[in-house]
Amino acid sequence: MIVRPYRPRDAEAIVHLYNSHSDSPNPVSGGIVEEEFQRELEERGSTVFLVAEEAGSIVGTFGMFRTNGRHTMADDEVFADMFYVTPSHRLSTVPGQLITEAISECFIQGINVIRLTVNPANISALKVYRKVGCACLGATDAGEDGNIELYNFIPLVLRATITKLDHDCIRALADMTSFACITEGRPLDLSHDFIVDAGRKIVSHSIQIGRSTIHAMVDTGSRTIVEATLDNRDWDAPRQIVAPTPCQNRPEEQRGNPVRLVHKKLEVTFNEGVIEISTTGHWGPVLAMSWPSSVSHRAHGWRQGPAKSYRCELLENCLVLDDEGGVKCTISLNDCQVAIRMDGAPKTELRMYQWCSLRQGYLTADTGITSFNRASSGLGVAVRDSSEIVAAGLPVIPDTPITWSEGDITVQLDPCGRASLIHSTLVDRRIHLDESGSASLTMTVFGDSQPHRADTVELPPLAAGTDRIVLKPAAGGVTTWRLGATKVLKSPWPHARALGPNPIWRAGLWVSHEPDRHDRRQGMGWGPDHRSWTLSEDTMTSTDGTLSWRFSGSPDTGWTVDVTTSNTHGETVVWLTPDCPAGERIRTSDHAVTTMLDISKPWQRWTTRCAIPLRHGKWFLIEPDHDLTDSPEILMRSVHGVLLVGCVGRAHSGSASWRFAITSELPTSNPRRNDYTSAA
Repeated sequence: MIVRPYRPRDAEAIVHLYNSHSDSPNPVSGGIVEEEFQRELEERGSTVFLVAEEAGSIVGTFGMFRTNGRHTMADDEVFADMFYVTPSHRLSTVPGQLITEAISECFIQGINVIRLTVNPANISALKVYRKVGCACLGATDAGEDGNIELYNFIPLVLRATITKLDHDCIRALADMTSFACITEGRPLDLSHDFIVDAGRKIVSHSIQIGRSTIHAMVDTGSRTIVEATLDNRDWDAPRQIVAPTPCQNRPEEQRGNPVRLVHKKLEVTFNEGVIEISTTGHWGPVLAMSWPSSVSHRAHGWRQGPAKSYRCELLENCLVLDDEGGVKCTISLNDCQVAIRMDGAPKTELRMYQWCSLRQGYLTADTGITSFNRASSGLGVAVRDSSEIVAAGLPVIPDTPITWSEGDITVQLDPCGRASLIHSTLVDRRIHLDESGSASLTMTVFGDSQPHRADTVELPPLAAGTDRIVLKPAAGGVTTWRLGATKVLKSPWPHARALGPNPIWRAGLWVSHEPDRHDRRQGMGWGPDHRSWTLSEDTMTSTDGTLSWRFSGSPDTGWTVDVTTSNTHGETVVWLTPDCPAGERIRTSDHAVTTMLDISKPWQRWTTRCAIPLRHGKWFLIEPDHDLTDSPEILMRSVHGVLLVGCVGRAHSGSASWRFAITSELPTSNPRRNDYTSAA
C-alpha cells in the first residue's frame, strides 16, 4: 500500500469510490461525475490531495483545501476534507498514514493550522481526529450542517520547535508513519479542549518523537506558541525550548461591528464579510451575499471567512465597502431594490455566494433541465443539495432571474453573469467585470410581510381512545405516548442512540435551547440535550433553572406544550420524533400552499403547520398555540427514515406554546385559507 499525490487520471476511480458508498465524506444525491470532481478540486484551491493505493485500486483519499464553500481559510490555514477510507481498510494503517502525510505536507508548505469538520455522532471518525490532537474551539454541538469544527496546530508546533530538536529527534520525525502513535490524543468529551488565560484561548499539544516529547501551549488567536518544553526519558527534568510569553490582557474574540444602511422598509447590514438584506415583518434577513473575490477559492464562505479588514463609508442612501485588496462594492437602496456596483480589475470574474432566508419560501428558476415554478425551497426537496461538492450545483440559464416567494414577500436576483443552484436557497454566483472593471448587481425585495395572528383551526373530530404518556427525567422528556393502539412517538429509551448528528437521542419529545434559527455560522441545531431534569406532576424543569416545560391535555381537547425560559437569547425548541410509517406522505401547510413529503430521502423544510400520518389511519397535527407575530415556525427533517420535528419559538419573550391534536381525518379548511388536501 502506498500514499501518493492525486493524478487527474485518478478521478474516475475516486468518483466511483464516493458514489458507491452511502457513507461518502461529501454526499450528493444522485452522485457526481468526473468533471464536477476535477472542477471542485480546482476551485477549492487544493494544496494537497492524497490517495492511498493498494494493488492498483484506490482505497482512501484525503485533501487539504483553501475553501470548501462553507468556510474560507486564512492564509496560514487549510481545510481538511474528502477524508475517506474503504470499510475494509479502516482498521489498518491507511487512515494514520494519510493524516501523517498530509500534516507533513502542510509543514513543508508553511501551513500552521489544519481545520476540519466532523459529525459528532460519527464516533469512529471523531476518534481518529481526537487521536491526532484535534481540538474543538467553538460549539460542541452540531449546527444545521450536521458538523462541529476541529483545529489541529501540530504544523505550528513543529515549525516553532524543530530547530530545538537533536539529530535523533529529527531522524525519528522523518521515519514516523502515524501521528496517532506519537501524539497525546484527546478524549471524546469536547468541553475541555482549551483554557482562557488573560483573554487568550489556549490549547495544549504533546508530541512524542523517539525518546523525546514536546509539550506546547498554543495561543489560538495569535497562532503563536505561548510556551514549550522538551522532555526525554533519559533526562532528570524537561528543558524549556520556547520561553513563556508574558500574558497581556486581551478581550475574548468579538464579532465585528455591523454597518447598517436603512431606507424605508429595507435594511442592508454589512458585517464580517457578509452583506445581509432585511425587511420589516420577517425574523432575520431575507437575503445575504458573501464578499466577492476574483480568485474562486478566496470568495468568503457562506458560513465563515477569514478575518479581514474592510473600509466602510456610510453616505446618504449609499454604503461604500472596500476590502483594500482590489474589490470595492457600492450599495444603494430605493423603495424595493438593492443595487451593488462592483469594481475591480478589468475583465476579471468575481465569485460570491448568495442565499435566501425565506425559510418557508418557494423557488422559481429555469435551469433548462428543470423549470422550477414555486417549488418548495426546503433543503433537498426540489433541488438536490450539492453543498458538499459545490461544483455539482445546477446551472441556471443565463440572463434569467432567480426568485423566491413567501407569503407577501418576493425576493428576486436579477440576471447578471453565471449562477448555479447549490441547493434551493443557495446560489454560486460569477459576475464578469467589463473593460472599465465594473459590474452592477440588482436584488429586488417586493411586498411587506405583515405578521398574522394565530387563528384557531376548526379540527375534524378528534380521535377517541385512552392516552398513555410517560415523562422520564432521566431521558429529558416523553418516552412513551400512545393513543389506544396508535403509537404517537418513536423513542429509543431506555437506550440512547444517534439521530443524525445528535449522538444522544433518548426521548420522543424533549425541549432544548438553540442559537437563532438564522444564525449564519450555526443555523438551527439538532437538539442534543445535555441538561439534567426534574419532574413535578406534568412539568419538567432543568436543574440549572433556566428552562421548563409543561405537557398537558387529553384526546378530547388536544394537548399543549408550554415552554418558559429565563435565557432570552436564541430560540426554544420542542423536538419530536413522530412514529410516521415509511411510505406515508407528510403534509406541510403554509401561505396557502400544501407540500407533501415522505421520509424515504433526507430533506429539511420549514412550515407553520403540519399534519403527520400515524398508524391506524390517524393524523398528528402540530401548530403554534400563540401569536404568530413572535415568529413561531416548525422545522421538519427527514433523517435516515426518522422524522425529526422542531417547534421553534423566539426565546426573547420568555415563553412559547404549541398545540397538538390527533384526528381520524385531515382538516379541509381553516381561517388561514390553506388546507392539507390539495398539493401545490
